[in-house]
Amino acid sequence: MKIAFGTLMLLLLIAGLYSVSKKSPDSTQSKEDPATSEANQTPIRLEATKGDADKNKGGYQPRIQTPAGISNTTPAVSNTIIPPYSFDALLAKAEQGDVKAQYAVGQMLAQGKGVSKDNVQAEKWLRLAAENGHVAAQNALGRMYASGEGVPKDEVESEKWYRKAAEQGSTAAQSTLSTLYSSGKSVDKDPRETEKWIRQATENSDADSQFRLGWNYKYGKGGVAADDKEASYWLHKSAEQGSSQAQYFLGVFYGYGDGLPKDKIESERWYRMAGEQGHSMAQYNLGMMYGAADGVQKDDVESERWYRLSATQGFPKAQSSLGLLLQQNKYYPEAHYWFTRAAAAGDAPSKAHLATLTQQMTQQQLVEAQQFAASQQPKKNP
Repeated sequence: MKIAFGTLMLLLLIAGLYSVSKKSPDSTQSKEDPATSEANQTPIRLEATKGDADKNKGGYQPRIQTPAGISNTTPAVSNTIIPPYSFDALLAKAEQGDVKAQYAVGQMLAQGKGVSKDNVQAEKWLRLAAENGHVAAQNALGRMYASGEGVPKDEVESEKWYRKAAEQGSTAAQSTLSTLYSSGKSVDKDPRETEKWIRQATENSDADSQFRLGWNYKYGKGGVAADDKEASYWLHKSAEQGSSQAQYFLGVFYGYGDGLPKDKIESERWYRMAGEQGHSMAQYNLGMMYGAADGVQKDDVESERWYRLSATQGFPKAQSSLGLLLQQNKYYPEAHYWFTRAAAAGDAPSKAHLATLTQQMTQQQLVEAQQFAASQQPKKNP
């Protein structure tokens, strides 16, 4: 039977309308439960990382950081899935014996993140994790009992947990134990224990421990005999890993030929590495080297740059030296400022320099000095 074209189109249109009417009014929405959809989960925080400003001219480059804890004070919602990093979710895992969750719950309770702070419960969960061999929990208990934060101060208990962590290879705990036995502040001094733990930490490539072992060999401390060769070895190991302290002292030892061949080029190199990391004394020494042409070509601009970096960090000798350099170039108001800061920090020569400079300055220059000092004060938030 032939059907007219118009009649066929009408039938198709009616069928389509009937199909639409059978669908749910919400059929165009996502089938996900709103409480569990991505948009309703705890948001990922964005945290700017130091140094990323160079990568992103418009400001810090954010990096994604998983939240350490989510508040458990939100009213329960039917069919809501608890986010995996919430306190409630972690607590449930901890109660089932999950060691990592026990540690996380202890830390959240100790810091009051995602839950009310509770030092008693924090200690309980950290102890459970520590007793199950969790190294970070053992270190955390060591710190808690050493400081008495949230628990009664107990140096014996502190040493016990640091030792357990150290025996599992924690360089932080090994380094701490070596310091404890070296100082004798909380345990009896024991040169053998000092040397044992500091050596274990250095073998695990801990830069700070390598520096301290080098220092001990340099001056015969910590249960080892003075040995310039061993000192040089460990200081270089530490410096090459980025320890600014080791870099600074290598600069000193090369500069004076103290236990190392005298070498001003090497001295400047190590000072520069430390100075670029913000070591104020290394910056000051670089200022002196360039100002006095001590092993390097004289460069007053470079000298002022290093003095200023150190002075800004509050090193009085650098403040005084910067003041003298500015005074020589007749920048009296700023020189006055730096002498004043150094004198206030107890630098005796700066007090004399300040008195002499003040007599030389005109009334207008003294006013400008006051204005310059005011401009250097931290700005208060409105």
